[in-house]
Amino acid sequence: MKNFPRIKVCGMRDPENISRLAMLPIDYMGFIFYPASPRYVEKKLDFSVLTLLEHCGIAKAGVFVNDPPDKVINIAHENRLEVIQCHGEETPEYCARLRQEGFRVIKAFRVNEKMDKEWLERYKESCDYFLFDTFSPSYGGSGKKFDWTLLKMLKSEKPFLLSGGIGPGDEKEIARVVLSEDLLYAVDLNSRFEVSPGVKDVGKIDSFIRTLHSLLKSKENK
Repeated sequence: MKNFPRIKVCGMRDPENISRLAMLPIDYMGFIFYPASPRYVEKKLDFSVLTLLEHCGIAKAGVFVNDPPDKVINIAHENRLEVIQCHGEETPEYCARLRQEGFRVIKAFRVNEKMDKEWLERYKESCDYFLFDTFSPSYGGSGKKFDWTLLKMLKSEKPFLLSGGIGPGDEKEIARVVLSEDLLYAVDLNSRFEVSPGVKDVGKIDSFIRTLHSLLKSKENK
């Protein structure tokens, strides 16, 4: 479907939960390599998990916050990541270095009313996607939404992922954003679908995807 966004499920680490989620129509699975996160991946991902995700065509995204690029590159290779998400204050040059290594790069931005669109322009050539998350002193995982009308102010010229507090019951609102934002590339799901940190409710994610797909299909047919 032309308007159906990709689905990214972030903050994964439990092998059994990952295996169950891999049966759903998701496109990206995110793994957080930031020690301060309750979803921190402390050790190398299980070989069988990596193989399963590759077999299912699910891209593996690693989330990092202000780590030295060489460290990020080493962890990415160890865990066979295809995508690196920079969720801190990484510079355009930093992002470009990761791209040169062959990784797709997502640069995250914490959104509020004071955000300067010119800041986005600096990153336009050095990453593949933007990710817009709720502004908070920490780096994501707040479980809160930002004001999505600010997307109009940002006028992103890059495909972007929408993140921050998306949960069950938000399908209609997401559908409206999908239809009004041509460059909305993916929806990022995390804490509001959790049973506990790092463990997702597979049934709720399945229901969310089905409902969103149904809403967009019905609007497309009108």
